[in-house]
Amino acid sequence: MDPEKEPDLYPLDPRDKRAAVKGEARRAEDADVLCAFLGMYVDRDLRQEGLSRAVIKDTMQTVRDHGLKAPYTTHLIQSVCNTHVFIPNDFKTLFPLIMTDMQYTVWESKMRQLTGAQAAENLALGVRDPLRTITADTLLGQADFGANAAQAMICQAGLQQVKQLALCAMKTVPEADKHRQPFVLIEQEANEPFMKFLDRLNEALEKQIDNEKAREYIFKQLAIENANPDCQKVL
Repeated sequence: MDPEKEPDLYPLDPRDKRAAVKGEARRAEDADVLCAFLGMYVDRDLRQEGLSRAVIKDTMQTVRDHGLKAPYTTHLIQSVCNTHVFIPNDFKTLFPLIMTDMQYTVWESKMRQLTGAQAAENLALGVRDPLRTITADTLLGQADFGANAAQAMICQAGLQQVKQLALCAMKTVPEADKHRQPFVLIEQEANEPFMKFLDRLNEALEKQIDNEKAREYIFKQLAIENANPDCQKVL
C-alpha cells in the first residue's frame, strides 16, 4: 500500500482551524508542538490558532545557538508574543521548551511576584474598569482560571498584562551555564550536615540568580524538598 495514500485512522476535523498545524505536528511525531497551540485575536474574539512548528523550532534553535539573554533571542521571543495573544497556559507551554528547569523556576517565581503586585494595582482601579476584576489567579492561570476555556474569557487588557508580566519576568532569568551544576540538582547527602547542605545550596543560588526575592523563595523551597529523608522528617 502506498503510504502517501494510506487512509488516516484519526482524521482531523476540517472545521478545526488548527487542523493544518495538527497534521504537520502529527506527521513530525512532535508531541510538544502538537500541544503548543496559542491564541490569536480575530475580530475581537479569541480564536485558537496553531503557532507554526517552524516558529517554535526556530525559537528553540535560537535559544540553543545564542542563549536566552541574547538580543536576537529576546527580539524574536517578543515578536512571537506580539504577533499572538497568549493566554497564561501558552507561556507555561512555550517557556519550558526554551528554558532549562532552573531558568523556568526563576521565571515562575518572578512571575508570581509581579502578578501579585499587578493584581493589587488592578483592585485599586475604578469599579467600571475591566482590569479591576483581573486577580493574581487570573494572571497566573490558576485556581478557577486553570483551564484554557476560562483563560480564553479573560479580557484583552487582562491578556495584555499577562504578556507584559511574562516578558518582564523573563528579563530576570539568568543565562544557562552548561558547566555549572543547576541548583535544582543540589541535594543533601545521606551523612551531610544540614547546615553544610544549606551553604552549598545558598552558594549556588547566589551565583545563578540575581534577583534577591526569587533567590530567597527558591532557597526556602529547595531547602526542604532537597533535604535528605532524615532531615525532612524533622522539617
